[in-house]
Amino acid sequence: RYRLAWLDFLRGRPDQALPVFTALADGGKTVQVAIRASALLYVGRTHDLAGHREEARKAYQKVVDDYETQGRTAAAARSGLLTPYRRPTKTYP
Repeated sequence: RYRLAWLDFLRGRPDQALPVFTALADGGKTVQVAIRASALLYVGRTHDLAGHREEARKAYQKVVDDYETQGRTAAAARSGLLTPYRRPTKTYP
C-alpha cells in the first residue's frame, strides 16, 4: 500500500495518496516503524502542497518527536518544520 500511495504522490495525485499515508501512519504495531515514519512525513508534505501549513507542521513535529531514530526521515521532517515542502523542479541536461 505504501508504494502505491508514494507513486500517486509522485505522479501529482497527493489527494489520492493522503488517506493511505494517514492509515499507515496510524497503523500502530501492525505497520513497520520505518513505514509509519515515512508515511507521516508524506502526510506533512501533502498538507504543505495543499497549503495547510499548520497541519503539515504537526505531522513533521510528530515524526521528529516519535521517530527520531529514523535518520533521513527525521532529518527531512526537521527540514519541513523550517521550510514548506515544494515539489522539485525538473531539470534536463
